[in-house]
Amino acid sequence: MKRNYFILIIALQFFSCQKEISYQAPNSQVDVYVAGYVESDTTVETYPTYWKNGKAVRLNFDYGLQAAWANSIAVSGDDVYVAGYRVQWTPRNIITAGLLWKNDSAKEFGVGGGVELSSVVISNNDVYVVQRENLWPGTIAKYRKNDSLVLLVDNSKGCVASSLAVSGKDVYVAGTGRIGTDSDPVGIAMYWKNGISIHLTDGSRSAHASAIIVSGNDVFVAGTDYTGSVYTFNGSTYRRGVATYWKNGAPVYLSDGTTGAEASAIVVSAGNVYVTGTVYDGMMTNGARRGVAKYWKNGVAVPLTDGSSWAEASSIAVDGSDVYVAGTNNLDPNYYISRGTPTYWKNGKAVELTDTSRWGAANSIFIVKR
Repeated sequence: MKRNYFILIIALQFFSCQKEISYQAPNSQVDVYVAGYVESDTTVETYPTYWKNGKAVRLNFDYGLQAAWANSIAVSGDDVYVAGYRVQWTPRNIITAGLLWKNDSAKEFGVGGGVELSSVVISNNDVYVVQRENLWPGTIAKYRKNDSLVLLVDNSKGCVASSLAVSGKDVYVAGTGRIGTDSDPVGIAMYWKNGISIHLTDGSRSAHASAIIVSGNDVFVAGTDYTGSVYTFNGSTYRRGVATYWKNGAPVYLSDGTTGAEASAIVVSAGNVYVTGTVYDGMMTNGARRGVAKYWKNGVAVPLTDGSSWAEASSIAVDGSDVYVAGTNNLDPNYYISRGTPTYWKNGKAVELTDTSRWGAANSIFIVKR
């Protein structure tokens, strides 16, 4: 079971960023793009990868004593954009740099400054991408529009940006602020509209926002509100997460809090609200329930896995009556990040993107009409 304190909230946000959706009429050919990573079967390297209709494309970056991850994917015409980051281990510290790929060409941001990129969106030929900087004593939320960097500020103690949406001239960014002390931090689910912060929770309990989408005049934010049942871990007491989305600030709870749950992505299509995430109601393993990948359509849960193995869902796209969800199946429950079989589900049917001998994860899905 994941614990509801700020460090793990940050980790959850990083691996469950919002995934951009293309909205077009159904009943034509669809190309399915999925971004994530694959671990080497012979070395310690991790390869940033995207798949187009199941065919893997390994993204270029400076290999060596490094690893890289792809977090978000968007397609515009013939161009494929992927946001992610790389890590380099040195004898004294860990160096990260944000990476933005356009096709097979990578651009680095914030070398040595703890930068990670996620949630890439293309709107009117402008490229937007969320940027997170890990700087002691906190984190800094930013986004990029082409070559311009925009700082997102709030009165909380450090902010994490996780997801971005563009509607007309307005830019919306979802994320999490922090209050409390370093030893007892509390996350606040929030979003920014054109740089102005709007809190969705009041800090009376921890919460975080993972994804944002705008439909007409309505702003939808998906995340996790830690209002569930109480449990004890290593002698400390916590509350379980409740999968939640906020519509114009009003919460809609998708799980009942008896077991932990997280919402990672959201999309609105033809007036229906789709949210995907993970519910910890599978088989019991070492005192904790296994994660089950699910999505909700208008609040009704649809399980994608049966709970016999660990799984999680990270991204969702909808085309007419077809629902696509990206995630990770057959997870290693003892590893601290999503490490299993990169997978996407179309209408509940799993498509594995690697064989089970190759660890990896699928973090983002994007569909394109042909």
